[in-house]
Amino acid sequence: MSNNKTHRSTKLIQYAFGMLLLLGAGQAFAAAAGGTAANHIIENTVNLSYESTSGTAFTDTTFA
Repeated sequence: MSNNKTHRSTKLIQYAFGMLLLLGAGQAFAAAAGGTAANHIIENTVNLSYESTSGTAFTDTTFA
């Protein structure tokens, strides 16, 4: 005869183990696909166009 309290704790342990497997699999897929932030390069580009008070136009582009 099974105890209801034991049955609930067994289900809780199974649920926790399943969640750990799911979370671990997500991390493994992200690493295998190269989806981690450490593998990405972010480049910012700024284009600037302005005019001086004498009417001379200036443009500049820079990357960071």
